[in-house]
Amino acid sequence: MATTTIDSADSLSRLPDPQHGLRGSLVVHASGENAGLMRLDVDLPDVPTADEASRLVKLKIPGEVVPLDATEATGENGGFVISYFSSDIANAGHLPADAVVTWEVDGHERQIRAVDIESAEEVEARRGTEAAVVPGGRPLDLYPKTVMLLAAIAVAFLLICVVAFLAMG
Repeated sequence: MATTTIDSADSLSRLPDPQHGLRGSLVVHASGENAGLMRLDVDLPDVPTADEASRLVKLKIPGEVVPLDATEATGENGGFVISYFSSDIANAGHLPADAVVTWEVDGHERQIRAVDIESAEEVEARRGTEAAVVPGGRPLDLYPKTVMLLAAIAVAFLLICVVAFLAMG
């Protein structure tokens, strides 16, 4: 199984980023019915709208082969709550060891390292349920539609086989 690593390059400085003054935190649901959902709270003054944040901002975490695309974003004036889903976290039930937020503005890639990676349970206990809510719904809403389509085809095939077997005997 291929996995990604996150380089510890100088360009990935700890938050707050001295050059941009950027801050961020990542709340991870590692277990339970929301396993795999992640909530990124981040200040990105050069990203004007939630739609652009959803489209531009990627999350790199160990265990995922490619950077994760946002599933939804809310916010304005550079302060956003962006949600992601990781099948690796959903299956393994662990917090990522590291996370890097990347986005591109005016043809230049920017990136920051998210330092505050916390479990949803810890955040809920300290700051309440709202602090761990992930925009966009539950994990079942985020699984690719092709997986559901393949499951429906498999069930249909099984039914056809059962009917054909019963018709023969």
